[in-house]
Order: sequence, then structure tokens, then C-alpha cells
Amino acid sequence: MRKKTFAAAALLAAATLTLSACGSGGDSADPVTVVSEEAGSDKAAIVLDKPFEKPDLVLNDTNGKKYDLRKETQGKPTLIYFGYTNCPDVCPLTMNN
Repeated sequence: MRKKTFAAAALLAAATLTLSACGSGGDSADPVTVVSEEAGSDKAAIVLDKPFEKPDLVLNDTNGKKYDLRKETQGKPTLIYFGYTNCPDVCPLTMNN
């Protein structure tokens, strides 16, 4: 009987911890960024008043050649994503998408 009570208490504690970890840590009064106030807006993007500057960055490509980010992407909108590919669980799934 004692083992069953202990097992039930342990299961209840584990369930409580799991459910409390799923809760939101944010305050519901946090401001929300409004992307578009127009009903049925068909905009695919937002033009920034002052675009971010591209970093002065020179990388090596997969063939070992230098890749100057500013020079190669001059005049083009650029999105940079760095994915870490050497972790055992989530990273390979993210990079696979």
C-alpha cells in the first residue's frame, strides 16, 4: 500500500511540474506589435523606415573561398540564418526544414 501511495504522489508531482512548465511566463499586459491594421491586407512585407545595416562580414563558403557579405549582396534584400548542425536532437530537424 505504501509503494502505491508513493508512486501516486511521484506521478502527481511529475504531472504538476510538467504542466507548470507549459504555462506562459509572460505578462498578458505586454504590448503587442501590430503588423497591419487594414482588413484583408495583402501585403507580403513591411518596408522599414530605416533598414538594418548589413554587417561588414567576410565568411568562408563550403569550398573555402572568401564570401564578402556586403559586396555579394549589395542592392539586394538579405536574410541571414545561422543554424547549428552539431546538436543531437532539435538542430538536425531545424536544418532539415
